[in-house]
Amino acid sequence: MLGHIFYFFGLFVILSITTRIGTYKKFVRITEFIKAFKKVTGKKPNQKDHKPPTDFDYLTSTLSLLMIEFLWYFVGILSGNWIIFLSMLVLNFVSNKILNVLHTTLRVVGGIFLNVVNLLIILFLIVNHFHLHLDIFTLLFG
Repeated sequence: MLGHIFYFFGLFVILSITTRIGTYKKFVRITEFIKAFKKVTGKKPNQKDHKPPTDFDYLTSTLSLLMIEFLWYFVGILSGNWIIFLSMLVLNFVSNKILNVLHTTLRVVGGIFLNVVNLLIILFLIVNHFHLHLDIFTLLFG
């Protein structure tokens, strides 16, 4: 029963990722602005510094959804599919470090690709929990 509730929250994570895929270019543009602003002024931009002002609200909501997604992955480490959730956390951490040093265009393409991969993995985990009932750990490590 707890697994059903956990994977039901996974549907919200899927919606979050789907939204992020559609607006990832905007997310990169805003983070580039923040880096440039910090470089010039030496401080973080406040809500008044963002042009348009809705960028601040977008960034706040996106970062909140990312925190919820991270917590969902972290709780997933306590499940039977812990190896998948741990792999996703490591993959996201390493790829984001790599993406941050790339040119903006490559960063957008790489970020969208990473989000699509995460989306497909989560979809598989949800379908597996409710329908397939495969033991992923045994499949991976025999």
